[in-house]
Amino acid sequence: DEDMITYIFPLLRYHSRWNDISSEDFTYLLDKDRLSHNGYLMRVDIKPVGYIPKGRVMADYSFGDNSYYYLEKMAKLCKDNDIELILIKSPSVYPYWYPEWDQQMVDFAKENDLTYINFLDVAEEQIGIEYDKDTFDGGLHLNLSGAEKFTDYFGKILSNDFNLPDHRNDEEYKAIWQDKVDFYYAMKEDQERELKEYGYLKSYGAVAQTIGGE
Repeated sequence: DEDMITYIFPLLRYHSRWNDISSEDFTYLLDKDRLSHNGYLMRVDIKPVGYIPKGRVMADYSFGDNSYYYLEKMAKLCKDNDIELILIKSPSVYPYWYPEWDQQMVDFAKENDLTYINFLDVAEEQIGIEYDKDTFDGGLHLNLSGAEKFTDYFGKILSNDFNLPDHRNDEEYKAIWQDKVDFYYAMKEDQERELKEYGYLKSYGAVAQTIGGE
């Protein structure tokens, strides 16, 4: 499984392809420019899902104590600050999401009066995810096309079911929002240009972010 620490220390993402590292990789690794969109790493390229993984029998399906320790800390922090925490399972098919894992999230949400949404259950029929078009690494992450579909679907839930207000036209947010919009479309255009020119993405750490470096 992909480890979150590799987002914090990008060098760890290169370990499996140390003999293939090029100058482009070091440019990405040492680049101090803003690359993410509030945590989302944009990718417009496509690597379709080749197969749907099947779960193997495990001796124990329980999440570890450390996982629960931090999940409970997050839940408490949100509760103490009057923040509504929503637990989700993203609509990714890799790695396999066991029913036992899902039930643990259902139980945790119920015990802590939280909302849990498994978006994998509604990915194709309701969100409109197409796994031959909407992933850039074979099913672990959504590409921009998939992310836009997911954001539109989840955004409506936040707006309609949780009464999350739309601040885009508020004066105190307009400049910040416009900066994010400009950055978003500039990167999208640049990635589409690269894809058209080379047939693949050369920058944005593209190679380092695919499964197995393929």
